[in-house]
Amino acid sequence: MRFIFKNILTLILCFCAVSGYCYSRYIFSLKWGESGTGTGQFDNPYRIIQDKSGNIYVSDRENHRIQKFDSTGKFILEWGSFGSDDGKFNRPHGIAIDNNNYIYVADYENNRIQNFDSVGNFIFKINSSYCNDLAVAENGKIYILDYQDCNINIFSSAGILLSSWGEPGSENGQFYKPQAIALDRFSNIYICDQMNNRIQKFDSTGKFILKFGTKGVGNGQFDTPYDVVIDSLNYIFVVDYGNNRIQKFDSSGNFITKFGLKGNGNGQFNGPTGLCIDKDGCIYVADCINSRIQKFYNNDYLNVAENNIQQISNLKLSPNPFFSTINIKITNPLKNSIIKIYNLLGKEIQSYVISESSLKDYNQTIQLLNYPSGIYYFVYFFDNSILTQTAILLK
Repeated sequence: MRFIFKNILTLILCFCAVSGYCYSRYIFSLKWGESGTGTGQFDNPYRIIQDKSGNIYVSDRENHRIQKFDSTGKFILEWGSFGSDDGKFNRPHGIAIDNNNYIYVADYENNRIQNFDSVGNFIFKINSSYCNDLAVAENGKIYILDYQDCNINIFSSAGILLSSWGEPGSENGQFYKPQAIALDRFSNIYICDQMNNRIQKFDSTGKFILKFGTKGVGNGQFDTPYDVVIDSLNYIFVVDYGNNRIQKFDSSGNFITKFGLKGNGNGQFNGPTGLCIDKDGCIYVADCINSRIQKFYNNDYLNVAENNIQQISNLKLSPNPFFSTINIKITNPLKNSIIKIYNLLGKEIQSYVISESSLKDYNQTIQLLNYPSGIYYFVYFFDNSILTQTAILLK
């Protein structure tokens, strides 16, 4: 057994090295949306943000509107229609939110930024040419990205232009069709320099710090990146549009992990254009051409609710490693909780719903007869939290 186990691990490591695959801890959780003009439907969902209450806002570009959902994808409200009057849009692109939950929308074809409250009431606007994205700093300053002129315009919270910098080109501090802008908690500025296939980082005054990325399909390379987002731990996430994946980097631009493949299945993308990250590290992706939003859990941020810590003891798998048959045991399961099994690539292969709540222990014996040897992930979803274990199938 030890000899077989050692050889299986060797084969898995060889596979990862040869294929360039790296294990991602981001697991598909849910999705919502389809092509159309009705509520909860999309025509090019472009960018996505989340407010302090966990609500999701999506710029539904070709429907010329903003849609608001809860964190599970339940529709709440919408506002906007095609036009140039206040509160109307012509292909809204970027979307941002400030500390007071006011929403800012880059109304691209109307060459302006519009500001709204959280239910869509118009407040004010800032005229700005070719504005395709923006970010709002802690101090209220508004950073607006000019896609055509390749510069960044910085406004006060009252809409007064304070400074501008940037120019077309491929040198440090120059841009070619910049697509997105983000700020970290140290007020550093990140630009998704799309047609240069790179990310550039600057300090708060616009002084160049570093860059990373080249055109390609390898780790750390891009094919027309569309969005850049910084999480609370200062990790950098890049929406790699042409490669249909999300890549994660540290604050110095060193590659960490990636997830996503081209397709329309769960966890797959067709032209992703935006993402946001919640307080638990879960990622919401605007899967543009598939006309949907997808949510992914991050196993590095397992959030077990305080009132469940004593009730839920653990998720156990035995035997492990296993030969086709394995037993799943959960102590004090919750009603309507779900167990899902994923392969090494993050594809869901089986799922089970626990329909009873009076059980002290839940036991389920399953067989993976038609699946290859390798690592499998067993994920227990309960009350907006998850528990995860891995097991190795030997053949």
